[in-house]
Amino acid sequence: MYRRAGFTLIELLVVISIIALIASIILASLKPSRDKSYDAAIKQELTSVRSQAELYFSKNGNFGTAPANPGCLVDSSLFVLDPNVASLVAKIEADNGPSSVTCYSTTGAGGAWAVSSPLRTDPTKSWCVDSKQSSKQISGSITTTSCP
Repeated sequence: MYRRAGFTLIELLVVISIIALIASIILASLKPSRDKSYDAAIKQELTSVRSQAELYFSKNGNFGTAPANPGCLVDSSLFVLDPNVASLVAKIEADNGPSSVTCYSTTGAGGAWAVSSPLRTDPTKSWCVDSKQSSKQISGSITTTSCP
């Protein structure tokens, strides 16, 4: 009797379906880790905003004009005038969704600012950074120029 070596179509389909099932289980289990890495990136980028804001203040003696609303990339505030700050805010919004960053600032030499963005692991919580050197997790988003 002559028998051909190889796999049948059914055997190949069973193996492919098992591999697909294992891959979907692995991808589903990686989501929490991915969200935690996004949270770490948000915290790092907001800390970098603080550094860039202090450099801007050292150079200009103010934080620009206050935005007309809590948006970040509007008017002639620090969040627009300084290209480094603007790019950090844009990066956070690219990672976390459009309009996910809330910014407030005041004008003058004694000006203040605050920035917050929701965390991916718990969207009801945000990470907040302000000009008073505060960095912390808060409920919701900011409504003033300081982290509550």
